[in-house]
Amino acid sequence: MKTLALLLAVFLPHISFAEENSFPDGENQPTSHYQQKGIASWYGPGFAGRRTASGERFNPSLHTLAHRTLRLGTLVRITNLRNHKSVIARVTDRGPFHRGRIADLSAAAASVIGLKSSGTAHVLIVALG
Repeated sequence: MKTLALLLAVFLPHISFAEENSFPDGENQPTSHYQQKGIASWYGPGFAGRRTASGERFNPSLHTLAHRTLRLGTLVRITNLRNHKSVIARVTDRGPFHRGRIADLSAAAASVIGLKSSGTAHVLIVALG
């Protein structure tokens, strides 16, 4: 099932879909039935090439995101609640470290859902794993 979700994320990057659950803070958050609503932003170009928490280098053209508690590698559907555009992305980093935000998206993922031009958006995050 994870292989199918990963293939969809790679070959159908334009697909996308997100009340905040009260899960305890900490790494390796359970992913079944995980949903979270809140404000997301996107990584600026200054992060390109830097190592992420997963150990890989950040590539703004891939559909990835930073999340505080979801397991690294988790596939999620992020939906912009204003325009209902969604994208599937993979958790590769920790963050955001800006108070009140629930995720930082790569530039590519942010563009798909119309978040890049506004800088932030109310989103729904649903774990697919």
